[in-house]
Amino acid sequence: MAGLDHRERLARIRQPTLVIQGRHDRKQRYEGAKVLRDLLPDGTLRTFDDSAHMVNVEEIARFNDELRAFVAA
Repeated sequence: MAGLDHRERLARIRQPTLVIQGRHDRKQRYEGAKVLRDLLPDGTLRTFDDSAHMVNVEEIARFNDELRAFVAA
């Protein structure tokens, strides 16, 4: 897995994409979320400053609000 690099494939994703990332995530680095957002043609990053890896559990209301707004748009 460490040798896999799918970054070149991201440009082919044509659907709006929501990237949700906790600022304090030690499992998936925050910098990676910014790269992901930048490589997706229609990528949006929502940063959860009070969360780590499980934003959907750590900030339930905000997570649901962000997801709802993204789907509605």
